[in-house]
Amino acid sequence: MPGGPAAVSGGTRAPTIRIVGAVVIAGLALGAAAAVCALDLKRSGGAYWVSGGVGADERDEMVLALPDYNLKILTAAEQSGAFLSAVAATVRDAQGRIVLETSLDGPWLLARLDPGRYEITATWSGKSQTRGVTIPPVGRRELFLYWPAPGIETLPPGALK
Repeated sequence: MPGGPAAVSGGTRAPTIRIVGAVVIAGLALGAAAAVCALDLKRSGGAYWVSGGVGADERDEMVLALPDYNLKILTAAEQSGAFLSAVAATVRDAQGRIVLETSLDGPWLLARLDPGRYEITATWSGKSQTRGVTIPPVGRRELFLYWPAPGIETLPPGALK
């Protein structure tokens, strides 16, 4: 059988397997990159951000995206720790200019801001909180905001990832 399996030597199969393996690995890497790109990136001036974290898959996507952001905000119920969404968030720079204004699509907000001092106001269920934060030239700041929410009693599995 010319060109059939009997004509193939052991040395010619290994490179084919390596090439197929590399293609599969590259495909998986592209799939992971596409999953991260599934987040809805928003921009305003020099700031950009994503929000979400509803469900384990979306939280996993956000965890993969963390290295690109220097501010992480988590919103939750005070007693139970259950995640909250639809939190209105406004970020103002040191001059009082709004650099980010959004309603969170989930309990997490990841933002990329220029280094400097900011004031963050977040409102949920008519109750506002304001915090100051300094974004460093390197690294990330994390802010955890909790609201009284007596009707919300459960913490989702994997919530503290």
